[in-house]
Amino acid sequence: MFRMLKISLQRRKGSKYAAGSLPAITVILRRALSARFPLPPGGQKILFPIAAIFLLAGCLSAPQRTLPSVYDFGTPTQRIAATGVWANVALDVHAPAWLDAPGIAYRLAYEDPLRWRNYVDSRWADSPVRLLGQQLRQQLGVMAMNGTAAAGCLLRVELQSFTQVFATPQQSHGRLQAVVMLVDGRRQLLAERTFAVEEEAATPDAQGAVRALSAAGSVFGQQLAQWLEDERAIQLCKRSTIR
Repeated sequence: MFRMLKISLQRRKGSKYAAGSLPAITVILRRALSARFPLPPGGQKILFPIAAIFLLAGCLSAPQRTLPSVYDFGTPTQRIAATGVWANVALDVHAPAWLDAPGIAYRLAYEDPLRWRNYVDSRWADSPVRLLGQQLRQQLGVMAMNGTAAAGCLLRVELQSFTQVFATPQQSHGRLQAVVMLVDGRRQLLAERTFAVEEEAATPDAQGAVRALSAAGSVFGQQLAQWLEDERAIQLCKRSTIR
């Protein structure tokens, strides 16, 4: 009988009743039962409560969809450099396709270090590329690459890693690794450096990953500011304009 009920439900998609509605289930039950057992007079009256039980059981057994927790880098960070110091520097952040996505990535270095995973029930509000780019512009006071003002230099950030790495099931850290290039208006490379920042995660979960990676992004901005100072980016970038 249950097999016949299932087939009947599949066939009634085009009927005037919704496939999972109470009237549809009542009609299907009447037909399924009458095909096997003749109903006595008035027997159809008991079909309505039986149909209600079927419908209620289906609702209770349906999986409840939970929305993922969404994270960003928090409130805007404080600017490191004085206003206007690097106003003629444009920032451009890039990453591989697997990293340019809102998933919060982690690796189990103690078990399978070559396997890259994402938390199922948590994600970033945007891709790490855009979140990190926004934070760096706030920290350094640089312009976006698509800005309307003319830039003297391009600060290109190639993000290589933005991942929570587990050394043990309970111990992990957020790792940010990037190659940064300073390019002048003639597209000539002025300076290049690889940065690697690691911040301990307080908890072995998505919240721990978010806090550790957000902190790593902030430290990266501070290191980047110091590097620009050391490379005399202000003087170099005043002499050219990106075309």
